[in-house]
Parts: sequence; C-alpha cells; structure tokens
Amino acid sequence: MWLKITEKTDIAADILIKFENIATDLILTSLNIEVNEEPSVLCYWRLLGSGDNPPLEIGINSLTGMIRSLTFFIDANCFSKHEHAFFNESVAEAKGSVLVETGIFSKQFDFVDVNREYYFKYYNRQLVCIFDNSCYVAETISNGRLSLFIDNCKQVVGFAIKDLLESDLAILL
Repeated sequence: MWLKITEKTDIAADILIKFENIATDLILTSLNIEVNEEPSVLCYWRLLGSGDNPPLEIGINSLTGMIRSLTFFIDANCFSKHEHAFFNESVAEAKGSVLVETGIFSKQFDFVDVNREYYFKYYNRQLVCIFDNSCYVAETISNGRLSLFIDNCKQVVGFAIKDLLESDLAILL
C-alpha cells in the first residue's frame, strides 16, 4: 500500500536535510519539511525493509495530508546495484508539494507499517530511494532539494534528495 496523492499544491516549504554518522557504517538521515500551516498531528507511514535497519519513516500531517518529515538509515548494504528504469531524463517534472490520503490512519499519532523493501542509489549528485524495483516513475514533484516520485496511479513510489553538497557526499560516500 503506497501513499496515494489526493492533491498537488504550490505550497512552498523549507526543507532541512541532515546526514549524521551514528555508527561506523550507519548514517541517520532526516528531512524536516517546514511549512506555514495549522498545527501538525503527525502519523507515520513506514517501510519496514529487510529488518537490517530501522524502517524508512514518512511523517504525514493527519489534519492536512502534507508530508512533513522523512527519516531513514543508510549503511553500505542499502545501496542497490540494480539499475532502475527511473534513470532516464524524460520523466515529467513539476514544482510544488503533494497532499496524501490520510484515511489509512485509524487515529492520531498512528503508524502504518508496510512490509516491503526499499532501495537507495547514488545517481548524478542525488540520493535516490525507490520503494519497489518494479515501479514505474511517471512524474516527479520537486520542492527545493526534495523530489517525490509518482507512478501512473498517483502514488508516491520513491524520492530523491537533489544537489547533494560536498559535506553530504563526505558522509555518504
């Protein structure tokens, strides 16, 4: 069950990206998406992955459907050798944000766990995450350095952190 988009918006956001070494071969990555909106009551959609690392977690404002945070861990085993079909330059790109369906949550501060793998790839100064190696990326929606990958069913199937800084690369690679 992927996150279903209910609406595209032109809401601008400040995205704070932090890479932090927390062990010899483990990097905590957090993105906080700051927007001027009502108070947030976050629910979390989590990809459990292989179980080797904590889940990839997307925080969603349950009142608005706005994605407000992404948190995940990266180690050397996270990087996929698989060449995904995304890696072409013909994917349509839009600017803005998305609102996602919140009906998957049964209460405030809820968690929805999805028992699926996710894959990271370093590509063209981007840290790319694909939620499924068989997905097809039809569109990207970008806000600052964050791009969300959208499939033909209007579901979020991955993301990229674009324009990685030299300080980011020093930690990641």
